[in-house]
Amino acid sequence: MFKLKLRFFRCFKNKEIVFQHFPLIIIGPNGSGKTSILEAIYFLATSKSFRTRIKNNLISFRSNQAYICLDLDHKKLEIIFYKTKPTIYRINGKKIGREKFINQFLISVFWWGDFRMIYGTPQDRRRFLNLLCLQQDSKYLQWLIIYKKMLKERNFALRKNDLNLIKIWDKKLSFVGNQIYLTRKKVIANINKKISFFLSFFRPGKGKIVYYHNYLNQNDFLKKLSHSLEKDILLGSTSVGPHRDDLKFFWGNKSLNSFSQGEIKAFLLSLKLSFFEKDKKINKFFLIDDGLTGLDKTAAKNFISLIQKQKIPLILTSQNLPLRFEGQVIRL
Repeated sequence: MFKLKLRFFRCFKNKEIVFQHFPLIIIGPNGSGKTSILEAIYFLATSKSFRTRIKNNLISFRSNQAYICLDLDHKKLEIIFYKTKPTIYRINGKKIGREKFINQFLISVFWWGDFRMIYGTPQDRRRFLNLLCLQQDSKYLQWLIIYKKMLKERNFALRKNDLNLIKIWDKKLSFVGNQIYLTRKKVIANINKKISFFLSFFRPGKGKIVYYHNYLNQNDFLKKLSHSLEKDILLGSTSVGPHRDDLKFFWGNKSLNSFSQGEIKAFLLSLKLSFFEKDKKINKFFLIDDGLTGLDKTAAKNFISLIQKQKIPLILTSQNLPLRFEGQVIRL
Protein backbone atom coordinates (compact mmCIF):
# COMPACT_ATOMS: atom_id res chain seq x y z
CA MET A 1 0.00 0.00 0.00
CA PHE A 2 1.16 3.53 -0.70
CA LYS A 3 -0.33 7.00 -0.54
CA LEU A 4 -0.04 9.86 -3.04
CA LYS A 5 -0.77 13.48 -2.13
CA LEU A 6 -1.16 16.28 -4.68
CA ARG A 7 -1.59 19.98 -3.99
CA PHE A 8 -1.97 22.49 -6.80
CA PHE A 9 -0.54 19.92 -9.20
CA ARG A 10 -2.13 20.21 -12.68
CA CYS A 11 -5.91 20.14 -12.16
CA PHE A 12 -5.76 18.96 -8.54
CA LYS A 13 -6.11 21.58 -5.82
CA ASN A 14 -5.89 19.03 -3.01
CA LYS A 15 -6.04 15.30 -3.71
CA GLU A 16 -5.07 12.21 -1.73
CA ILE A 17 -5.10 8.72 -3.24
CA VAL A 18 -4.43 5.43 -1.44
CA PHE A 19 -3.20 2.56 -3.60
CA GLN A 20 -3.99 -0.67 -1.77
CA HIS A 21 -3.34 -3.51 -4.22
CA PHE A 22 -2.46 -4.17 -7.85
CA PRO A 23 -3.32 -4.21 -10.68
CA LEU A 24 -5.08 -0.91 -10.23
CA ILE A 25 -7.18 1.08 -12.67
CA ILE A 26 -8.05 4.78 -12.55
CA ILE A 27 -11.38 5.54 -14.26
CA GLY A 28 -12.55 8.95 -15.39
CA PRO A 29 -13.52 11.13 -18.36
CA ASN A 30 -11.04 13.14 -20.40
CA GLY A 31 -9.66 16.06 -18.41
CA SER A 32 -10.36 14.48 -15.01
CA GLY A 33 -6.65 14.13 -14.18
CA LYS A 34 -5.96 10.44 -14.85
CA THR A 35 -2.72 11.09 -16.73
CA SER A 36 -1.70 13.74 -14.19
CA ILE A 37 -1.72 11.12 -11.42
CA LEU A 38 0.64 8.92 -13.43
CA GLU A 39 2.77 11.99 -14.20
CA ALA A 40 3.11 12.82 -10.50
CA ILE A 41 4.27 9.28 -9.66
CA TYR A 42 6.73 9.40 -12.56
CA PHE A 43 8.04 12.79 -11.42
CA LEU A 44 8.69 11.43 -7.92
CA ALA A 45 10.85 8.67 -9.40
CA THR A 46 12.79 10.67 -11.99
CA SER A 47 12.36 14.41 -11.22
CA LYS A 48 11.11 14.63 -14.82
CA SER A 49 7.74 14.78 -16.52
CA PHE A 50 7.03 12.51 -19.47
CA ARG A 51 4.58 15.12 -20.83
CA THR A 52 6.39 18.47 -20.65
CA ARG A 53 9.81 20.04 -20.24
CA ILE A 54 8.33 23.19 -18.69
CA LYS A 55 8.04 22.94 -14.91
CA ASN A 56 5.46 25.72 -14.63
CA ASN A 57 3.01 23.64 -16.68
CA LEU A 58 2.72 21.30 -13.67
CA ILE A 59 1.55 24.05 -11.31
CA SER A 60 -2.16 24.77 -11.09
CA PHE A 61 -3.51 28.00 -12.52
CA ARG A 62 -3.48 30.87 -9.99
CA SER A 63 -0.94 29.10 -7.76
CA ASN A 64 2.77 29.82 -7.43
CA GLN A 65 3.81 26.38 -6.22
CA ALA A 66 2.87 22.72 -6.35
CA TYR A 67 3.46 19.84 -3.94
CA ILE A 68 3.59 16.09 -4.55
CA CYS A 69 4.25 13.46 -1.90
CA LEU A 70 4.47 9.67 -1.93
CA ASP A 71 4.48 7.49 1.20
CA LEU A 72 6.19 4.30 0.12
CA ASP A 73 7.49 1.54 2.42
CA HIS A 74 8.21 3.80 5.40
CA LYS A 75 9.82 6.34 3.07
CA LYS A 76 8.24 9.75 2.50
CA LEU A 77 9.22 11.34 -0.82
CA GLU A 78 8.29 15.00 -1.30
CA ILE A 79 8.80 17.53 -4.08
CA ILE A 80 7.86 21.20 -3.88
CA PHE A 81 8.30 23.21 -7.04
CA TYR A 82 7.80 26.89 -7.60
CA LYS A 83 7.32 29.15 -10.60
CA THR A 84 10.23 31.40 -9.68
CA LYS A 85 12.37 29.47 -7.14
CA PRO A 86 14.44 26.25 -7.23
CA THR A 87 12.66 22.95 -6.65
CA ILE A 88 12.93 21.36 -3.20
CA TYR A 89 13.42 17.59 -2.78
CA ARG A 90 12.94 15.85 0.58
CA ILE A 91 13.15 12.27 1.86
CA ASN A 92 11.60 11.65 5.30
CA GLY A 93 11.59 15.40 5.88
CA LYS A 94 15.28 15.88 5.04
CA LYS A 95 16.13 18.20 2.18
CA ILE A 96 18.52 16.56 -0.30
CA GLY A 97 19.91 17.17 -3.78
CA ARG A 98 18.10 16.16 -6.93
CA GLU A 99 20.70 13.53 -7.90
CA LYS A 100 20.27 11.71 -4.57
CA PHE A 101 16.49 12.00 -4.67
CA ILE A 102 15.88 10.23 -7.98
CA ASN A 103 15.76 6.44 -8.36
CA GLN A 104 14.19 5.71 -4.98
CA PHE A 105 11.97 3.43 -7.07
CA LEU A 106 11.95 2.38 -10.73
CA ILE A 107 9.17 3.35 -13.07
CA SER A 108 8.18 2.89 -16.68
CA VAL A 109 5.23 4.55 -18.39
CA PHE A 110 3.37 4.10 -21.64
CA TRP A 111 1.22 6.96 -22.97
CA TRP A 112 0.09 8.22 -26.39
CA GLY A 113 3.09 10.57 -26.65
CA ASP A 114 5.34 7.52 -26.98
CA PHE A 115 4.30 7.27 -30.63
CA ARG A 116 6.65 10.22 -31.18
CA MET A 117 9.48 7.74 -30.77
CA ILE A 118 8.39 6.22 -34.07
CA TYR A 119 6.95 9.16 -35.99
CA GLY A 120 8.80 12.02 -34.31
CA THR A 121 12.25 13.55 -34.44
CA PRO A 122 15.66 12.28 -33.21
CA GLN A 123 15.22 14.68 -30.29
CA ASP A 124 12.04 12.82 -29.25
CA ARG A 125 13.90 9.51 -29.31
CA ARG A 126 16.88 10.90 -27.39
CA ARG A 127 14.52 12.22 -24.71
CA PHE A 128 13.00 8.76 -24.33
CA LEU A 129 16.47 7.23 -24.06
CA ASN A 130 17.59 9.82 -21.52
CA LEU A 131 14.58 9.12 -19.31
CA LEU A 132 15.48 5.43 -19.29
CA CYS A 133 19.16 6.04 -18.63
CA LEU A 134 18.74 8.36 -15.69
CA GLN A 135 17.00 5.50 -13.86
CA GLN A 136 19.80 3.11 -14.78
CA ASP A 137 22.50 5.39 -13.36
CA SER A 138 21.82 8.37 -11.07
CA LYS A 139 25.06 9.98 -12.30
CA TYR A 140 23.61 10.11 -15.81
CA LEU A 141 21.52 13.18 -14.97
CA GLN A 142 24.64 15.02 -13.86
CA TRP A 143 26.50 13.98 -17.03
CA LEU A 144 23.64 15.40 -19.12
CA ILE A 145 23.63 18.70 -17.24
CA ILE A 146 27.41 19.08 -17.51
CA TYR A 147 27.41 18.08 -21.19
CA LYS A 148 24.75 20.66 -22.02
CA LYS A 149 26.77 23.42 -20.33
CA MET A 150 29.99 22.35 -22.06
CA LEU A 151 28.25 22.17 -25.42
CA LYS A 152 27.01 25.72 -24.98
CA GLU A 153 30.55 26.90 -24.16
CA ARG A 154 32.08 25.08 -27.15
CA ASN A 155 29.48 26.54 -29.49
CA PHE A 156 30.29 30.00 -28.15
CA ALA A 157 34.01 29.36 -28.79
CA LEU A 158 33.16 28.19 -32.33
CA ARG A 159 31.33 31.43 -33.09
CA LYS A 160 34.29 33.40 -31.72
CA ASN A 161 36.68 31.21 -33.76
CA ASP A 162 38.82 30.76 -30.62
CA LEU A 163 40.87 27.64 -31.49
CA ASN A 164 42.63 27.42 -28.11
CA LEU A 165 39.35 27.54 -26.22
CA ILE A 166 37.79 25.02 -28.61
CA LYS A 167 40.59 22.52 -27.88
CA ILE A 168 40.02 22.87 -24.14
CA TRP A 169 36.31 22.20 -24.49
CA ASP A 170 36.92 19.33 -26.93
CA LYS A 171 38.82 17.38 -24.27
CA LYS A 172 36.19 17.99 -21.61
CA LEU A 173 33.29 17.33 -23.96
CA SER A 174 34.78 14.05 -25.20
CA PHE A 175 35.07 12.68 -21.66
CA VAL A 176 31.54 13.59 -20.55
CA GLY A 177 30.05 12.61 -23.92
CA ASN A 178 31.64 9.18 -23.62
CA GLN A 179 30.05 8.63 -20.18
CA ILE A 180 26.65 9.39 -21.72
CA TYR A 181 27.36 7.06 -24.64
CA LEU A 182 28.43 4.16 -22.38
CA THR A 183 25.29 4.39 -20.26
CA ARG A 184 23.04 4.54 -23.32
CA LYS A 185 24.79 1.55 -24.87
CA LYS A 186 24.35 -0.49 -21.67
CA VAL A 187 20.65 0.34 -21.33
CA ILE A 188 19.91 -0.54 -24.97
CA ALA A 189 21.85 -3.81 -24.71
CA ASN A 190 19.81 -4.84 -21.65
CA ILE A 191 16.52 -4.04 -23.38
CA ASN A 192 17.50 -5.93 -26.54
CA LYS A 193 18.13 -9.06 -24.47
CA LYS A 194 14.54 -9.12 -23.19
CA ILE A 195 12.19 -7.39 -25.60
CA SER A 196 11.62 -10.39 -27.91
CA PHE A 197 10.27 -12.44 -25.01
CA PHE A 198 7.63 -9.82 -24.20
CA LEU A 199 6.78 -9.32 -27.87
CA SER A 200 5.99 -13.04 -28.18
CA PHE A 201 2.79 -12.43 -26.19
CA PHE A 202 1.53 -10.37 -29.14
CA ARG A 203 3.14 -11.98 -32.22
CA PRO A 204 6.41 -13.80 -33.06
CA GLY A 205 9.50 -11.98 -34.27
CA LYS A 206 12.69 -10.65 -32.78
CA GLY A 207 12.58 -7.05 -31.61
CA LYS A 208 15.54 -4.75 -31.22
CA ILE A 209 16.68 -1.15 -30.86
CA VAL A 210 19.51 0.01 -33.09
CA TYR A 211 21.53 2.89 -31.67
CA TYR A 212 22.96 5.24 -34.29
CA HIS A 213 26.01 7.22 -33.15
CA ASN A 214 29.16 8.58 -34.77
CA TYR A 215 31.92 7.60 -32.34
CA LEU A 216 33.01 4.53 -30.35
CA ASN A 217 35.00 5.84 -27.36
CA GLN A 218 36.47 9.00 -25.87
CA ASN A 219 39.48 9.16 -28.20
CA ASP A 220 37.31 8.50 -31.22
CA PHE A 221 34.93 11.26 -30.13
CA LEU A 222 37.87 13.65 -29.75
CA LYS A 223 39.05 12.83 -33.29
CA LYS A 224 35.54 13.36 -34.66
CA LEU A 225 35.38 16.78 -33.01
CA SER A 226 38.75 17.67 -34.55
CA HIS A 227 37.74 16.47 -38.04
CA SER A 228 34.47 18.41 -37.93
CA LEU A 229 36.09 21.62 -36.68
CA GLU A 230 35.98 23.51 -39.96
CA LYS A 231 32.36 22.56 -40.54
CA ASP A 232 31.43 23.41 -36.94
CA ILE A 233 32.99 26.86 -37.17
CA LEU A 234 30.93 27.59 -40.29
CA LEU A 235 27.77 26.33 -38.56
CA GLY A 236 28.57 27.90 -35.22
CA SER A 237 27.50 24.68 -33.50
CA THR A 238 28.83 21.20 -32.68
CA SER A 239 27.77 18.61 -35.26
CA VAL A 240 28.91 15.38 -33.54
CA GLY A 241 28.20 13.94 -30.11
CA PRO A 242 25.42 12.30 -28.08
CA HIS A 243 23.18 15.31 -28.73
CA ARG A 244 23.06 14.12 -32.38
CA ASP A 245 22.50 10.38 -31.78
CA ASP A 246 19.36 8.57 -32.89
CA LEU A 247 17.46 5.29 -32.47
CA LYS A 248 15.56 2.98 -34.81
CA PHE A 249 13.22 0.16 -33.85
CA PHE A 250 12.83 -3.19 -35.61
CA TRP A 251 10.42 -6.10 -35.29
CA GLY A 252 11.76 -9.03 -37.27
CA ASN A 253 13.55 -7.59 -40.28
CA LYS A 254 11.16 -4.66 -40.68
CA SER A 255 11.37 -1.13 -39.37
CA LEU A 256 8.57 -0.39 -36.89
CA ASN A 257 7.33 2.42 -39.17
CA SER A 258 5.84 -0.22 -41.48
CA PHE A 259 3.55 -1.72 -38.83
CA SER A 260 -0.01 -0.83 -37.83
CA GLN A 261 -0.71 1.41 -34.82
CA GLY A 262 -1.90 -1.59 -32.80
CA GLU A 263 1.32 -3.46 -33.52
CA ILE A 264 3.42 -0.38 -32.71
CA LYS A 265 1.56 -0.05 -29.41
CA ALA A 266 2.35 -3.70 -28.62
CA PHE A 267 6.03 -3.09 -29.41
CA LEU A 268 6.19 0.03 -27.23
CA LEU A 269 4.50 -1.73 -24.30
CA SER A 270 7.03 -4.57 -24.58
CA LEU A 271 9.84 -2.05 -24.85
CA LYS A 272 8.76 -0.28 -21.66
CA LEU A 273 8.43 -3.57 -19.78
CA SER A 274 11.87 -4.68 -20.97
CA PHE A 275 13.41 -1.76 -19.12
CA PHE A 276 12.96 -3.33 -15.69
CA GLU A 277 15.83 -5.25 -14.15
CA LYS A 278 14.25 -8.39 -12.72
CA ASP A 279 16.89 -8.97 -10.05
CA LYS A 280 16.98 -5.43 -8.66
CA LYS A 281 15.52 -5.38 -5.14
CA ILE A 282 13.76 -2.04 -5.48
CA ASN A 283 10.13 -1.01 -5.84
CA LYS A 284 8.94 -0.94 -9.46
CA PHE A 285 5.80 0.45 -11.06
CA PHE A 286 4.50 0.10 -14.62
CA LEU A 287 2.09 2.85 -15.67
CA ILE A 288 -0.13 2.47 -18.74
CA ASP A 289 -2.17 5.50 -19.75
CA ASP A 290 -5.15 4.21 -21.77
CA GLY A 291 -2.67 1.92 -23.53
CA LEU A 292 -4.72 -1.27 -23.92
CA THR A 293 -7.35 0.27 -26.21
CA GLY A 294 -7.07 -1.15 -29.71
CA LEU A 295 -5.13 -4.24 -28.68
CA ASP A 296 -6.36 -7.79 -29.15
CA LYS A 297 -8.27 -8.61 -25.95
CA THR A 298 -6.62 -11.98 -25.43
CA ALA A 299 -3.14 -10.55 -25.99
CA ALA A 300 -3.86 -7.62 -23.65
CA LYS A 301 -5.10 -10.00 -20.94
CA ASN A 302 -2.04 -12.23 -21.33
CA PHE A 303 0.23 -9.18 -21.20
CA ILE A 304 -1.32 -8.01 -17.91
CA SER A 305 -0.88 -11.51 -16.49
CA LEU A 306 2.76 -11.41 -17.57
CA ILE A 307 3.31 -8.11 -15.75
CA GLN A 308 1.84 -9.66 -12.61
CA LYS A 309 4.11 -12.71 -12.94
CA GLN A 310 7.06 -10.32 -13.16
CA LYS A 311 5.82 -8.96 -9.80
CA ILE A 312 5.62 -5.41 -11.10
CA PRO A 313 2.72 -3.32 -9.71
CA LEU A 314 0.58 -2.13 -12.63
CA ILE A 315 -1.46 1.08 -12.73
CA LEU A 316 -3.81 1.61 -15.68
CA THR A 317 -6.04 4.48 -16.72
CA SER A 318 -9.20 4.25 -18.79
CA GLN A 319 -12.40 6.14 -19.50
CA ASN A 320 -14.42 3.00 -18.81
CA LEU A 321 -14.00 -0.06 -16.63
CA PRO A 322 -12.96 -3.09 -18.70
CA LEU A 323 -15.02 -6.24 -18.28
CA ARG A 324 -13.71 -8.77 -15.75
CA PHE A 325 -11.10 -6.43 -14.33
CA GLU A 326 -9.69 -7.91 -11.13
CA GLY A 327 -7.99 -5.27 -9.03
CA GLN A 328 -8.49 -1.96 -7.27
CA VAL A 329 -10.64 0.65 -9.02
CA ILE A 330 -10.30 4.40 -8.40
CA ARG A 331 -12.91 6.69 -9.94
CA LEU A 332 -12.32 10.39 -10.58
